[in-house]
Amino acid sequence: VPFFFPVAAPRPPLSHFAAGPASMATPSHAHGLPLVPLRTLLLALPLLSLILLLTLHLPPRHHPAPPAPLILPTPLRTTAAAAQPKPKADPSSSSSPSPTTLSHVVFGVASSRRTLPLRLPLLRLWLHPPARAFLFLDAPPRAASVPANLHLRVSRDASRFPYSYRKGLPSAVRVARIAKELLLELRQQQQHQSPPPRWLVLADDDTAFVLPNLLHTLSKYDWHEPWYLGAPSESAAQNVWHGFNMAYGGGGIAISWPLAARLARVLDSCIIRYPHLYGSDSRIYACLAELGVELTHEPGFHQVRSTFMGIYLDF
Repeated sequence: VPFFFPVAAPRPPLSHFAAGPASMATPSHAHGLPLVPLRTLLLALPLLSLILLLTLHLPPRHHPAPPAPLILPTPLRTTAAAAQPKPKADPSSSSSPSPTTLSHVVFGVASSRRTLPLRLPLLRLWLHPPARAFLFLDAPPRAASVPANLHLRVSRDASRFPYSYRKGLPSAVRVARIAKELLLELRQQQQHQSPPPRWLVLADDDTAFVLPNLLHTLSKYDWHEPWYLGAPSESAAQNVWHGFNMAYGGGGIAISWPLAARLARVLDSCIIRYPHLYGSDSRIYACLAELGVELTHEPGFHQVRSTFMGIYLDF
């Protein structure tokens, strides 16, 4: 880098200076600029070059950016809504669903002409209005006094359906078809039904229910959806032999009404495909499995066999 410095004027001859001390007081100036010693300039030149190089090659300083403001996450609306208790439905509102009562439950009970006199005392014990039941027999009954909410019916002939379980009871086919015959019965009485059914409960004539507990269990489920409720047997050997994933009829089987209507439409054709199964509950389970509905285990549908009374106690 070129540097320009003032250069001292040539010395005049010695004779140009006046003799004596006064003539040597201060040096002269050339062109009005002060004279700089050459040695000082030579020593300062490397330092100035180094400073210039560092200035050109150092990266520019960046001031740190201010920290971003802290933004707190907004809670999800669905989470907040789920954490709050749901408001109770207003009974006076017509749009709110009405609670399930015993008037919405229909019992389909399997019995026979021989066992009916023995089971009537038990049926009177737990079947109280407004609960209603349809009891299906294999033959017309003898004269008997039955409660007004217990309707006796004779099952249709089921001999055309195959049954091949060795040492089994062919009456299992008749009992399984109660799910269809009951719906056909109520469909004919549809104009007289108030309120319409929501649940179909299948049971044997030696099954007893505690109705408030049963109603509490059914109220936990949306009856519009396909629900198949029940429990396995109290016998581990029976579960191993017949299956752990089906509801056993001795403890009762609850089916939501829309699912029961679907089951009734396919029940006869489904039964034909399963002649090798043992009981009616096995056939109900197989046909519901074909519809894609699995068992929802409700421990309230338990079975306690009483050897001194020969009945099942449920709930």
